[in-house]
Amino acid sequence: MLNNTNFESAQENASRLSRVQSDLLLALKEFPRESTGIKILSEKMGVSARTLRRIIKGTHTPSYQTILKIYRYLYGTKNDRETILSMPQDIARYIKIEHDNFSFLDDEGVNFTEYIDDLIKNDSVFRSIYVETATGITHKSKIGFEHGQHGLKVIEKMLQLNVIKEIEPETYTASIERSCLTPNTLYEIGKYLLEYKYSQDKEGLRGENFFNVYFDGLNQDAYNEVISIQWEAMNKIKGILKDKNNKGIHKFWTITYTDTLVENLIYGNDNKEVIQ
Repeated sequence: MLNNTNFESAQENASRLSRVQSDLLLALKEFPRESTGIKILSEKMGVSARTLRRIIKGTHTPSYQTILKIYRYLYGTKNDRETILSMPQDIARYIKIEHDNFSFLDDEGVNFTEYIDDLIKNDSVFRSIYVETATGITHKSKIGFEHGQHGLKVIEKMLQLNVIKEIEPETYTASIERSCLTPNTLYEIGKYLLEYKYSQDKEGLRGENFFNVYFDGLNQDAYNEVISIQWEAMNKIKGILKDKNNKGIHKFWTITYTDTLVENLIYGNDNKEVIQ
């Protein structure tokens, strides 16, 4: 039996799905055939045709990243804040809770654009400086030592784009132009962190870090239970990060990713879906 909290959450999910369905169906009316419309919308939104079909049928509740992709196209926006402000209030509220840029979303002076995503994906030095300044401050001498002249040129570019700002001579931190943090961008940032910031020297030192890898065979329900536990843990971590009293000098990073070793979907052939 669902408790009140779970029931309210289920109602909110159903209401949100219904609204996204309705807006997608309205967009599809512009096309002579639904199948053609789904194919075109899939390409323009960057959302798979299969996902769009499942949303329209009501068998898939989209993640906040998918919702943002849909409404960026529907509203013709590139900036996440502009997109969120144009959305129905219930959907906008959900996005603000789930968004990976949650710490900046209430700051009206900060912009989130896909253009910054492209720079992060295509320039490893830009990516490195973006992460360093997003978690605190970094110094010109450090960037020059690690990345040479190219790093110094990237600093100038990031200053011009207002991605970073100089708070003291040759000392930089994050500014108002930020990444949307699309899944592809998160993938590139994750690769960078694992390749360059993972420390074997700290492994096993209790309190210094946390690292584990598990792989096994699970049934459908057990797999979904694992996802549910990790989802709850992620939300607790978000709660800690949202509290401004917890801000400090220690640059923090964490990656959570769980998946199967096969391409086919576990919940692809019925109306059930995973916790997301």
